[in-house]
Amino acid sequence: MGCYWRAVVVLLLATCAVYGQFVRKRSRNFVQTRHDEGFWKQPFSVRSSFDSTFADDGVNEVPVKMMYMRHIFPVKSLPEIEADAIQLAYEGDISVMLILLPKHPRGVDRMLQRLNVLKLIDDLDNYQNESLDLHIPRFEAQGSYRFKQHLYDLGVHDLFTPGAANLPEIDPMGQIVLDDVIHKAKIQVDERGTEAVALTTAPIINYSRHPSFNVRHPFVFFVVHKPTGAIFFAGKILRMNNGQAPGPRGPLPSALGSNSRYLGVGRRS
Repeated sequence: MGCYWRAVVVLLLATCAVYGQFVRKRSRNFVQTRHDEGFWKQPFSVRSSFDSTFADDGVNEVPVKMMYMRHIFPVKSLPEIEADAIQLAYEGDISVMLILLPKHPRGVDRMLQRLNVLKLIDDLDNYQNESLDLHIPRFEAQGSYRFKQHLYDLGVHDLFTPGAANLPEIDPMGQIVLDDVIHKAKIQVDERGTEAVALTTAPIINYSRHPSFNVRHPFVFFVVHKPTGAIFFAGKILRMNNGQAPGPRGPLPSALGSNSRYLGVGRRS
């Protein structure tokens, strides 16, 4: 069985005010849902996964199921943000998961303060291919984000202005104005299938003489469409415990600022 990512995106055009002859207001929600699955170009083996630990908040060691693979990956050291980066390609070589791992276990926020996302994406073709041992835990991230203010700041005013909104596909009469746009998303990275292993231990491999990339403390990830530079998803993983965190209050990279588990969306202009 291969390892895969599952992404569920729910876009809510929330609380649309419908204007009639007497400017009557009613609430209406329009929901658009997308469910995607992307398979790794080089799949992980379930049998290679083993019990390990992850440093929640860079401090507290908690048990996790760690995936493992020895393969050739595009990697790069990013000294300007004190981090290392690795690309995991999906089938088709169109999209990648980009993982940023700070040098220090508690260095995520410092890394993000220095991060230039556009430069990061523009530089994806300048990574060096290297054979290494990759360790990455199964993880899941989810969250929600309100876009109205950011759309408004970008000059998108008509959608939120009575009488000016133009949504012919859902409102031929021109009576709808949007109150807000809410993005909700979830991504899950693990081994697909139900193959069970009753007892798992670390694989017996000589790591001492082989380079490794060990994702054992908080990190940031992006799912990127390489031809366009579009960022489909972005998240910061601080903890491996269950639960949700509310969405952030700013665009990338500040969108990855304070929450333990957030999944946002951005796009390069």
